Amino acid sequence: MNFVFDTNVILYYLTKNALAEKLDLQINPFKSTNLAIISIVTEAELMSLAYQRNWGESNIGKLEKLLEQFLKIPIQSNDLIKAYADIDCFSQKKSKTHTYQADFSPKNMGKNDIWIAATATVTNSTLITNDNDFDHLRGIFSKVISLNKDLK
Repeated sequence: MNFVFDTNVILYYLTKNALAEKLDLQINPFKSTNLAIISIVTEAELMSLAYQRNWGESNIGKLEKLLEQFLKIPIQSNDLIKAYADIDCFSQKKSKTHTYQADFSPKNMGKNDIWIAATATVTNSTLITNDNDFDHLRGIFSKVISLNKDLK
Protein backbone atom coordinates (compact mmCIF):
# COMPACT_ATOMS: atom_id res chain seq x y z
CA MET A 1 0.00 0.00 0.00
CA ASN A 2 1.18 3.54 -0.76
CA PHE A 3 1.00 6.36 1.77
CA VAL A 4 1.58 10.08 1.17
CA PHE A 5 2.43 11.99 4.34
CA ASP A 6 1.25 15.52 5.03
CA THR A 7 3.86 17.84 6.51
CA ASN A 8 2.29 17.78 9.98
CA VAL A 9 2.66 14.00 10.20
CA ILE A 10 6.37 14.20 9.41
CA LEU A 11 6.70 16.67 12.30
CA TYR A 12 4.98 14.14 14.57
CA TYR A 13 7.57 11.53 13.64
CA LEU A 14 10.37 13.99 14.18
CA THR A 15 9.13 14.93 17.65
CA LYS A 16 8.15 11.34 18.54
CA ASN A 17 4.54 12.42 19.06
CA ALA A 18 2.12 9.80 20.42
CA LEU A 19 0.01 10.08 17.23
CA ALA A 20 2.98 8.90 15.15
CA GLU A 21 3.36 5.91 17.46
CA LYS A 22 -0.35 5.18 17.14
CA LEU A 23 -0.08 5.37 13.34
CA ASP A 24 2.83 2.91 13.38
CA LEU A 25 0.89 0.48 15.56
CA GLN A 26 -2.39 0.61 13.63
CA ILE A 27 -1.35 1.23 10.01
CA ASN A 28 2.40 0.57 9.96
CA PRO A 29 3.10 2.74 6.89
CA PHE A 30 6.82 1.92 6.95
CA LYS A 31 6.27 -1.84 6.71
CA SER A 32 8.40 -3.32 3.93
CA THR A 33 5.34 -4.05 1.76
CA ASN A 34 4.25 -0.39 1.94
CA LEU A 35 5.68 2.67 0.24
CA ALA A 36 6.09 5.89 2.25
CA ILE A 37 5.94 8.92 -0.03
CA ILE A 38 6.22 12.68 0.30
CA SER A 39 5.81 15.47 -2.20
CA ILE A 40 8.97 17.49 -2.71
CA VAL A 41 6.96 20.49 -1.44
CA THR A 42 6.67 18.74 1.93
CA GLU A 43 10.44 18.60 2.16
CA ALA A 44 10.63 22.28 1.22
CA GLU A 45 8.03 23.21 3.85
CA LEU A 46 9.93 21.30 6.52
CA MET A 47 13.29 22.82 5.62
CA SER A 48 11.77 26.31 5.62
CA LEU A 49 10.28 25.64 9.04
CA ALA A 50 13.64 24.40 10.31
CA TYR A 51 15.41 27.54 9.06
CA GLN A 52 12.72 29.90 10.38
CA ARG A 53 12.83 28.30 13.82
CA ASN A 54 16.64 28.11 13.91
CA TRP A 55 16.70 24.36 14.51
CA GLY A 56 20.45 24.07 14.25
CA GLU A 57 22.57 21.49 12.44
CA SER A 58 21.74 18.60 14.77
CA ASN A 59 17.96 18.87 14.36
CA ILE A 60 18.22 19.54 10.64
CA GLY A 61 20.37 16.41 10.41
CA LYS A 62 17.63 14.42 12.19
CA LEU A 63 15.07 15.78 9.72
CA GLU A 64 17.25 14.88 6.74
CA LYS A 65 17.75 11.35 8.12
CA LEU A 66 13.99 10.93 8.58
CA LEU A 67 13.30 12.18 5.05
CA GLU A 68 15.64 9.51 3.64
CA GLN A 69 12.93 6.94 4.48
CA PHE A 70 10.54 8.45 1.92
CA LEU A 71 10.21 8.31 -1.82
CA LYS A 72 10.19 11.97 -2.86
CA ILE A 73 7.91 12.87 -5.75
CA PRO A 74 8.88 15.95 -7.80
CA ILE A 75 6.19 18.28 -9.14
CA GLN A 76 7.24 18.25 -12.77
CA SER A 77 5.10 15.50 -14.31
CA ASN A 78 2.13 16.31 -16.53
CA ASP A 79 -0.08 13.91 -14.56
CA LEU A 80 0.73 15.72 -11.32
CA ILE A 81 0.07 19.12 -12.89
CA LYS A 82 -3.30 17.93 -14.21
CA ALA A 83 -4.22 16.44 -10.82
CA TYR A 84 -3.27 19.74 -9.14
CA ALA A 85 -5.53 21.68 -11.52
CA ASP A 86 -8.37 19.17 -11.08
CA ILE A 87 -8.19 19.29 -7.27
CA ASP A 88 -7.97 23.09 -7.21
CA CYS A 89 -10.97 23.44 -9.54
CA PHE A 90 -12.95 20.89 -7.56
CA SER A 91 -12.15 22.62 -4.27
CA GLN A 92 -13.32 25.95 -5.69
CA LYS A 93 -16.54 24.25 -6.90
CA LYS A 94 -15.63 24.98 -10.51
CA SER A 95 -15.04 21.45 -11.75
CA LYS A 96 -16.75 20.46 -14.98
CA THR A 97 -16.03 16.76 -14.42
CA HIS A 98 -17.14 16.20 -10.81
CA THR A 99 -20.52 16.39 -9.17
CA TYR A 100 -21.02 18.01 -5.79
CA GLN A 101 -23.10 17.23 -2.75
CA ALA A 102 -25.89 19.79 -2.26
CA ASP A 103 -24.22 21.20 0.86
CA PHE A 104 -20.72 21.51 -0.67
CA SER A 105 -19.25 24.99 -0.47
CA PRO A 106 -15.97 26.11 -2.07
CA LYS A 107 -12.81 25.45 -0.05
CA ASN A 108 -9.64 27.48 -0.19
CA MET A 109 -6.73 25.09 0.01
CA GLY A 110 -3.13 26.07 0.56
CA LYS A 111 -1.13 25.64 -2.63
CA ASN A 112 1.28 23.19 -0.97
CA ASP A 113 -1.68 21.13 0.26
CA ILE A 114 -2.94 20.90 -3.32
CA TRP A 115 0.45 19.54 -4.41
CA ILE A 116 0.36 17.01 -1.56
CA ALA A 117 -3.18 15.91 -2.52
CA ALA A 118 -2.17 15.69 -6.19
CA THR A 119 0.79 13.51 -5.21
CA ALA A 120 -1.54 11.15 -3.34
CA THR A 121 -3.89 11.04 -6.33
CA VAL A 122 -1.23 10.37 -8.97
CA THR A 123 0.57 7.73 -6.89
CA ASN A 124 -2.73 6.06 -5.94
CA SER A 125 -1.88 6.54 -2.27
CA THR A 126 -3.68 7.06 0.99
CA LEU A 127 -3.00 10.55 2.29
CA ILE A 128 -2.09 10.69 5.99
CA THR A 129 -2.73 13.99 7.78
CA ASN A 130 -3.90 15.42 11.04
CA ASP A 131 -5.85 18.42 9.88
CA ASN A 132 -9.13 19.01 8.06
CA ASP A 133 -7.62 20.50 4.90
CA PHE A 134 -8.23 17.36 2.83
CA ASP A 135 -11.60 16.23 4.20
CA HIS A 136 -13.57 17.38 1.15
CA LEU A 137 -11.35 15.22 -1.10
CA ARG A 138 -12.00 11.96 0.78
CA GLY A 139 -12.96 9.18 -1.57
CA ILE A 140 -13.02 11.51 -4.57
CA PHE A 141 -9.32 11.90 -5.27
CA SER A 142 -7.75 9.59 -2.70
CA LYS A 143 -8.36 7.92 0.60
CA VAL A 144 -7.54 10.16 3.57
CA ILE A 145 -6.52 9.06 7.04
CA SER A 146 -6.77 11.75 9.70
CA LEU A 147 -4.86 10.72 12.82
CA ASN A 148 -7.33 12.20 15.30
CA LYS A 149 -10.45 11.06 13.43
CA ASP A 150 -9.60 7.69 11.94
CA LEU A 151 -7.25 6.01 14.41
CA LYS A 152 -8.62 4.32 17.51
